[in-house]
Amino acid sequence: MNAEQRMRLRAALFPAVARVRLQMRPLRRQAEELAAMVRTTDYRSIDLDDLTARVRHFHASVREFSDTALPAMDEALEDVRAILQEEPS
Repeated sequence: MNAEQRMRLRAALFPAVARVRLQMRPLRRQAEELAAMVRTTDYRSIDLDDLTARVRHFHASVREFSDTALPAMDEALEDVRAILQEEPS
């Protein structure tokens, strides 16, 4: 693999990986908040309306992630495949 191909690989992958990492942060935080909420020893103290709202928000966030970040990563991987199949010049 030559330097130009390595540069093109980086250009294909970096934006998609950065986007995935950026969008994963709030998902991780939301998942941790949900886990902390249900880790309580007194389940009667859980506000079911609040829990339901948080679960729905988390679900919407996961759906948005799968609708935006993952297709971008798939496109980047297609570009990587094409670059890797090229003959080095």
